[in-house]
Amino acid sequence: MHNASQQLMKSCKKKQFSNLSDDELKALKSLKSNKNIVIVKADKGNSIIVLEKESYLKKAEEILKGNQFQEITNKNYHQERENELNKYIYSLLKDGIIDQELRFRLQSTCSSLSVFYGLPKIHKAGYPIRPIISTIGSFQYELSKYLAKAIY
Repeated sequence: MHNASQQLMKSCKKKQFSNLSDDELKALKSLKSNKNIVIVKADKGNSIIVLEKESYLKKAEEILKGNQFQEITNKNYHQERENELNKYIYSLLKDGIIDQELRFRLQSTCSSLSVFYGLPKIHKAGYPIRPIISTIGSFQYELSKYLAKAIY
């Protein structure tokens, strides 16, 4: 009896039930395959927005032209910054400021670049975008998390 109930539960987990009709599923797949649009979450509210890709990219480029951003021409810039941070963290270990466990938690290996994207402000005319820079996986991410927790 016990074995039969386990088999029934396993078979139920494997079946995928959709709350979408076939037409709705077809429409979603069509939207997803359209390379001329961008589907993003709105800045406020719980909405999904469909924008023309060209318009979205123009708005993003305008933000990136601001003084707070700079173009990096050195191809090794990211790796150099990661190495610099790791050397500094190691110096903190050598000076007895942090322990080995914290050093391993804060040091970075094989990090990725930060990612820029924008969320449309649907409550404003022209739908400007709110810039977001996701640093998840970047060389400074773990250190930033640690410092934010220490400050608050």
